[in-house]
Amino acid sequence: MELSKVRDIDALPGERWFAKETTIIDDMKELWGDWGVCSEVDTLRDVIMRRPGKEIDNFDWQAARFKSAIDPEKFRAQHDNLAQIYRDHGVRVHYVEEQRVDKPNALFCRDLLLMTPEGAIVTRPAMEARRGEERYIAKALADLGVPIIRTICGDATFTT
Repeated sequence: MELSKVRDIDALPGERWFAKETTIIDDMKELWGDWGVCSEVDTLRDVIMRRPGKEIDNFDWQAARFKSAIDPEKFRAQHDNLAQIYRDHGVRVHYVEEQRVDKPNALFCRDLLLMTPEGAIVTRPAMEARRGEERYIAKALADLGVPIIRTICGDATFTT
């Protein structure tokens, strides 16, 4: 008998099972971790950052739309100070470890993802020079166990 024509569940052979009637928000802590965000003003618990790497050592600051040239060591020191302030206030700091060396703007992680109560939305940068950065934010999120619920794709872009 073809299963697509069977209408009576009791007529099906094998174990009976029923879907768990919960949402991803209900399952979040148990299955994924405590990643959902539902407020822009609630206590910050976690942050993801990109410590400036080789990508800022020698780049065209105008093409990258920086306001001026930077001192890479000062830039890294300022980043480290900010990360320490987060830690001093009980915020867990997570890092995007990998990145392309031709992407100096990749340290601006706020442009690469949005957090929701159900998990992350990975963006697709509108600026062509930033395309490809999202691959590494997605990898870092996956490595942390953060659910990625959407990825901006097709011809859609994201701008801040």
